[in-house]
Amino acid sequence: MALQMLEATAYPGIEAVLLKFVSLFKKERNNWLEVDFSPWGSGESSRFVFQKLREAIVNHHIIHFWYYNSAGQASRRSVEPVQLIFKAKAWYLAGYCLSSKDSRIFKINRMRDIEVTDEHYEPRMEAQAIKEAEKLEGQDLVEVKLRISAKGAYRVYDEFPDPMITANSDGSYTVRGEFPIGLWLDSYLLSFGTLLEEISPESLRNRLLSQLSILKNRLE
Repeated sequence: MALQMLEATAYPGIEAVLLKFVSLFKKERNNWLEVDFSPWGSGESSRFVFQKLREAIVNHHIIHFWYYNSAGQASRRSVEPVQLIFKAKAWYLAGYCLSSKDSRIFKINRMRDIEVTDEHYEPRMEAQAIKEAEKLEGQDLVEVKLRISAKGAYRVYDEFPDPMITANSDGSYTVRGEFPIGLWLDSYLLSFGTLLEEISPESLRNRLLSQLSILKNRLE
């Protein structure tokens, strides 16, 4: 399993190692496990993102890319990449951002036009620096409470961990957690449509009502 995960990142020489293990244990290689880090329906280019980032991390090469934050703002970044992190159903890149002059964590799905340069850097981030970057990433989070109808069970269990979920006696679900306030959260909550029955805090509810009002006026 570990070797096939490395194979998914196009790690050099893994195919040969897998074949040796197949021969050593006298087993046929079957495709019982498929590891693919790219989203469903994505093109071939998405499958090479992890290979690019892995090579940049291993070889200590600076990368450039456009990044879209949760407010929908785009910025050009130059980063010394340090580590790939999988957390809360998403992949992130931890590194030292030369643009911000600080440790940062970037959601890989929001990175565009990734360019691996020939510029070499000396590693400066340590495990503690990555933890500090994670703290910084979560500074704008607010406590949110949602009630989702019984028909939305598939999304509740797909998208939220069990500790965040309370099953109500009427079949609906209450979800409590911290989320980043911004356009991303607005769009995400609106995607629930009529499955969403209650939202708090009131300021977030008012934001969504304002977004719906704008959408209604544009479509009329």
